Amino acid sequence: MKLINYLQQLNQKSSEDILFVEEPWTIEANTQIVTAERDQTVININGKRYTYFLEIFIINELFEDLDEENMTFEKKCQRIIEYATNDA
Repeated sequence: MKLINYLQQLNQKSSEDILFVEEPWTIEANTQIVTAERDQTVININGKRYTYFLEIFIINELFEDLDEENMTFEKKCQRIIEYATNDA
């Protein structure tokens, strides 16, 4: 599933889960949700390499902060990618 699709469905996921995303990180990047892999930064699934992106609880906090901004959902997703790239 694409990153943007996972981000649209966050309320259906556990806040303890972790997103791992194929590089390069874009809203269209393939994504996996993983539970309890806190000490891993890279996972391989079906021959594809996914790197640690963010925990869902962090993404939820970022979305809350971005709710005050007047921007599209896609732009909010891009801001989360920027956060994961530069600040996480």
